Amino acid sequence: FAVLEPTADGFRNYLRVGEKLSPETLLLDRAYMLRLTAPQMTVLIGGMRALNANVAQSHHGVLTDRPETLTSDFFVNLL
Repeated sequence: FAVLEPTADGFRNYLRVGEKLSPETLLLDRAYMLRLTAPQMTVLIGGMRALNANVAQSHHGVLTDRPETLTSDFFVNLL
């Protein structure tokens, strides 16, 4: 199963230990493979953070007092 293990998933705040590329590069590469536009990528990241869909339920980047609720809190607190 090691071949199927993801190396990174920027949408869920996951980066495998020892990864040589930056997380930003890997996030943009994944967005490109999904054919996402910049606004679509932004909304997807905000939605995933608002829903607390991070690896190991990490609170990094959640930016809301109401996790697991799909709200615009991520964007309000980011600005």
